[in-house]
Amino acid sequence: MKYVLGWGAILLFFGGLVIGGFFLVKNVSTDVFSYKEVEELNYGDYDITDFVKQKIECKKNECTFKKKKVTYTLSEIKSLGKQKIDLEIEYDKEKYKHTFEVDIIDKKAPEIVLSEKYAVLNVNSKWDSKSYITSVSDNFDELSIDEIEIEDSVNTKKIGDYEVIYKVKDSSGNETKSILKVMIKDPNTKVEIPKEETPSTPTVKENEKFEARISTTGMYDFNNILNQDNKTGSTTKEITVTNNVTINFSFDLKGSGAYTVGLNISSKDETPTNAKDFSCGINSLDYCYKDTIDTNHKYSYSFKEEGTYYIYIVFKDRMNNVTLEQKIKLIIKGSDELQDVEFKHSEANGKEYIYVYIYGGKDPEIDDVNFETDDERYYEPNNISNLMTDYGSYMTLDFKKGCYYKLKVVVKDGNKKIEKTLTIQK
Repeated sequence: MKYVLGWGAILLFFGGLVIGGFFLVKNVSTDVFSYKEVEELNYGDYDITDFVKQKIECKKNECTFKKKKVTYTLSEIKSLGKQKIDLEIEYDKEKYKHTFEVDIIDKKAPEIVLSEKYAVLNVNSKWDSKSYITSVSDNFDELSIDEIEIEDSVNTKKIGDYEVIYKVKDSSGNETKSILKVMIKDPNTKVEIPKEETPSTPTVKENEKFEARISTTGMYDFNNILNQDNKTGSTTKEITVTNNVTINFSFDLKGSGAYTVGLNISSKDETPTNAKDFSCGINSLDYCYKDTIDTNHKYSYSFKEEGTYYIYIVFKDRMNNVTLEQKIKLIIKGSDELQDVEFKHSEANGKEYIYVYIYGGKDPEIDDVNFETDDERYYEPNNISNLMTDYGSYMTLDFKKGCYYKLKVVVKDGNKKIEKTLTIQK
């Protein structure tokens, strides 16, 4: 808890929570490159930019940094799970090497290719739904056409429109489906086959592909890229913090048009109702935000207590064809040792509010409070301590221009004391 002081009362808000100090370990091997803390990567879908913090530009197979060529090699990965990846970089006639321990996952769904998207047959024609399958492939597994599940409702004896669904799942549980539209018609009826793609298989131009780069700073450093081939992300992190409970979100989007972004932070492991539409009307939500953005945006959120939090981020492209989702589980822990005391103050309606934040400690308490001013209206400057037990109340100060106000607070926890002084000149 913390103590809130209004020149008359101190409100202790989260005693024992050490805020924001245990940053992720930043491995820096040289003055040229520094490295990200990489927790997980999608199999076969990463390059040097996923490992190095510097802004390296890569086009096709060529990379540059500060207009100089960068060449690199990564360990060959043939399996999923936690493993070591060696990154070797050659830059400006120097060589650099760094080893990462990464969880390799597979979140890319297989691909089914059909010879047709729309089939037209005369009534009583021979029908073989399997013959329309051209191929099936996956980024990790070797799949065969025989593994495709076919949902076939076509009745060639009855005129009408039908739909055949082809589904296949890889060993990681990623599932994909392709749909074949089938029309059974009278032989004397002329039908023009649609030239457009069906709604189930929307096409996206290369320069309009939807991509979202998510990064956080502050109490937690995190980076991930979501796109049409990698639509979901999930990670868990345990953090011990000292004096910063603010997490800063940065969303950088690639593609044309405007996008919908939703951010939900909850102490309960619940995905928002109607997640793809991102409805914010749930009682369990601690924080919920929805906005329309174009290319990038930034948000900040400060945690008030230690505990476990579930962060859910969702993006939708302008045509509502693609939904990208990122989940982050944060386990925030405090420290048993008193870390710091900090003042924050604000003005409203001619009154001054002082907040004293106590970071860390098992059972911190206010050991001494001293208030001084040259404002002659205040005859008993020390009476502020008399109201400290009035938990939750606010006392305010009607300040005068030209006067100074000085507040000293001593916080004690066991044998450790921290003294802080705040002086305000009006």
